[in-house]
Amino acid sequence: GDFGFVNQDDWPGLQLAWLYKNIHTYSDELDDVEEFSPDCCCVTFLSVWQILLTIFATLLPVLFIITPFQELIPDPLFEGLLVKSDLEMLVKEIVKNMTHARQNEL
Repeated sequence: GDFGFVNQDDWPGLQLAWLYKNIHTYSDELDDVEEFSPDCCCVTFLSVWQILLTIFATLLPVLFIITPFQELIPDPLFEGLLVKSDLEMLVKEIVKNMTHARQNEL
């Protein structure tokens, strides 16, 4: 459809495919085409990230499967600690201790 970022007119796909297929044939005839080998640092960097992404792609789903999410739910006894007024009082107490401010200054 028309919902796309690049149209057929915008992308020279056929020309690029022809160039990729025939570059070695015609590169000997052209003096300004040079083939460089990639730097060792770049190859190592890409290899390390490929290994890390492969490990993450296999390890994270396994960890998701074996993680006991029901045991991570907070205990009802401790849910009362998360009340907003207690949190505000805790933050004010921390700020008071850090800045040596009096209660009426907060």
